[in-house]
Amino acid sequence: MISISAYSQELESLKQFTGKKPLFISDKDDTEFVASRCSALYLVLGSRANEAFNQKDPQGIAAEYLDKAVIYDKAREILLKAKDNLKEPAKNQQKDFAKTYGDLTLSNWKKNGDLFKGLVNEVLTIVSKRLNINNLKVYLYKSY
Repeated sequence: MISISAYSQELESLKQFTGKKPLFISDKDDTEFVASRCSALYLVLGSRANEAFNQKDPQGIAAEYLDKAVIYDKAREILLKAKDNLKEPAKNQQKDFAKTYGDLTLSNWKKNGDLFKGLVNEVLTIVSKRLNINNLKVYLYKSY
């Protein structure tokens, strides 16, 4: 079994990825890759938030995360169709991201009582600045 720290080392930092590719949003492959990571992370956060609140989420945080996961996943699907990409490798990639983020958030919760440490916080920060939902919608609208 691979440890969580090994997972985080295998998964390139989104900060590094976007640093190497500052115009990633203009490339379908790169945008799909980032949207896939976002979708997986928000899905995991929605699930973890439900667990943390014992299925009672008074502020709707879990639902908000799950809604964002759906939006990023739909964008990912649009980009995959535009690329005529085989869906199976993309689904496997999506599952790998979800597994990695699931392990990271669980580890964060057990060690710190906080889901948002390390790579999780980094992805959310990058997403809020570089590929937030409004930016993604504008990109898809202009591209398709």
